[in-house]
Amino acid sequence: MKIKVYLGDWFYNMGIIGFIRIMEKADKKVKKDKGYITFDSEDLVGFENIYFDYFMKQYDVHDRMKNSLTKSLEYVKAHPDKLKDTVKRIKEEIKRNADKVKKIDESLYKTLADKIKEIGSIKKEEELEKLNELVQESLEIIKMPIINERLTANLYKFIIGENFFGQVSYFNVAKSSLGLEALKETMYKDYLSEIVDYGRLQDLLEKQDEDGIKEYIDQRLKEKEIGANIKKIFKAIDKILKKGDTQAVKEYLASDELAICEMCGNYSGIVEDYTESILPH
Repeated sequence: MKIKVYLGDWFYNMGIIGFIRIMEKADKKVKKDKGYITFDSEDLVGFENIYFDYFMKQYDVHDRMKNSLTKSLEYVKAHPDKLKDTVKRIKEEIKRNADKVKKIDESLYKTLADKIKEIGSIKKEEELEKLNELVQESLEIIKMPIINERLTANLYKFIIGENFFGQVSYFNVAKSSLGLEALKETMYKDYLSEIVDYGRLQDLLEKQDEDGIKEYIDQRLKEKEIGANIKKIFKAIDKILKKGDTQAVKEYLASDELAICEMCGNYSGIVEDYTESILPH
């Protein structure tokens, strides 16, 4: 199904620009016209992967730490008289992230805590090489996927969620313990799956494929991972098709019984869960 999303206020438009950037990064087609964009609903399948890949690179905690600590090491080599202050700054930065590691892996936290203690004991210019080694060893711990993915995901959620979304869906603080794959699954379920389901329904309606609609609805209603709104619609359509045909389904979807998406102006019934935001940006 082709979806049109219209320009709105600055908040909507910012989301649209972000959506276009991520789609183009993944070589997905988004047609840009005056006042709106068009894309295919099937292109939202797997969007959660390219979305998180994009932001995990943007907010990579290991890379941020490495850049900052490298600058500190370069600075102290050029200004050995500032060793005490630089060691303090390096120690504080590593400790700030070590406290977060503690919630993920106690054993790695203890190893990191030992490194921090050793860094704090450095007092002489002759120990700069040791300082560098300890910093690199600390960074190797942060770089581990089990650590870096969680830290990066939580940093991204804090920055984006705090400014734009609050505590909805995977931005909720209760989701902080989720790994990256679980966050992707949550995003797909909460933001994308119902649009994909609705798109597939519309494609089958356009073909007047009544048997295809029945088969798809039957399959989806048996699955646990289905959005509440589309589930309600599919149940209603299932009843309609026992007495009516695809025309009756179209009339139901066009009825006042279903809400209309404010951004799209066309797509009914799947908008209840999107009152705070349509697609993250």
